[in-house]
Formats: sequence, C-alpha cells, structure tokens
Amino acid sequence: MTSWTPRNPGRRYWSCPYYGGARSCDFYRWKDDEIDPRSKFVIPKLVRRIGELEVSFEASAKVDNKPTMSTKSIESKIDMQSIEIEMDNFGEQIKKMKEKEKKWKSKLAKSTKRETILWIALLCIGILVLSFVFQSMYLRGYNMKLP
Repeated sequence: MTSWTPRNPGRRYWSCPYYGGARSCDFYRWKDDEIDPRSKFVIPKLVRRIGELEVSFEASAKVDNKPTMSTKSIESKIDMQSIEIEMDNFGEQIKKMKEKEKKWKSKLAKSTKRETILWIALLCIGILVLSFVFQSMYLRGYNMKLP
C-alpha cells in the first residue's frame, strides 16, 4: 500500500489485509526509508494540484461534450485525501493522549509505592511499640514476684 498522509506522502508499506476495516489488527510495516522533509512538503501539494487540474479538465471537457471521468470520482479522491489527513491528525492526537495516560499511570504507580512504603513503616513502628509495651509488662510482672 501507499500512504498519502501529510507526514508520509507516497511512502510504501505492508499492512494487514483488513487494515483500516472493522477486523483490522492495525499491523503495518514501512517498506522503504522515511521520506525527506522536502518531499513531505511537496508531494501533498502536487497531489492536490493534480486533483484541481483533473476537475478543471473535466469542466472544460464537458463544455466540449467529450466523455471524461466523472466528477464524483474526482471529488471522492479529493475527499479521501482530506479524510486521510484528518485521520493522521486524529492518530497523532491519540498518541499524545496515550503518552499523557502513561505519565498519569506512572504518577499513580509512584504514589501507590509511596503509600505502600508509608503503611509498611507504620506497621514496623507499631510492632516496635507493641514489643516495648509487652517487654515492659513482662519485666514489671517479673519484678513483682521478687520479695
């Protein structure tokens, strides 16, 4: 398959046969190396320009009454490109949200660890206090038995 998103325009990749569908496992692997920044800038503009030229060509062909590709198919190409751009942006937002979730989970884990350490410390202090209390009670009882 070929990616036409703004971040990876024209970049080839392998994917799950159901990629993008309801049964998709969302597996994909890039076939080629990452595209340079200039190409990422130029390719989407060229694709948009091609779409505009196809639309203007069809409009001029309709005036000349020549059979051409339907306007709906051209519009659907342009719509699919805009949908892919929106999906790419949505994917980036999801990644950011997952990063935030990881940060919150790590903070929660740290606070849970602190709470556990505090409870263990409190338990140890309680055991020490009880051992001193029982030891003093035992020594008092022992002292009372002496004449």
